[in-house]
Amino acid sequence: MTFAELEENEQDLLKLTRWLRKIQYRDFFPSHASTLAQEHLAQCRQALATFTAAVYEQEGLPQPSTEEAAQIRRGEVEEGKEPETW
Repeated sequence: MTFAELEENEQDLLKLTRWLRKIQYRDFFPSHASTLAQEHLAQCRQALATFTAAVYEQEGLPQPSTEEAAQIRRGEVEEGKEPETW
């Protein structure tokens, strides 16, 4: 577990979040699959938060702030822009 892996996973999650938003924007007839996709993405965000905590712990660093972790889980961290304290 490294920060490079963490960064790669964060970028992948951002891509998935953007793709889902684009699909939902164009989806005029949402179905159960849309809700299921949102639930799976939420599970991915939680898994990333768990992985983030493990990487920080392994490196002996303080955990990211609650707000930063929440931003990651919600997919609000912009690509190429790191949270302020990272």
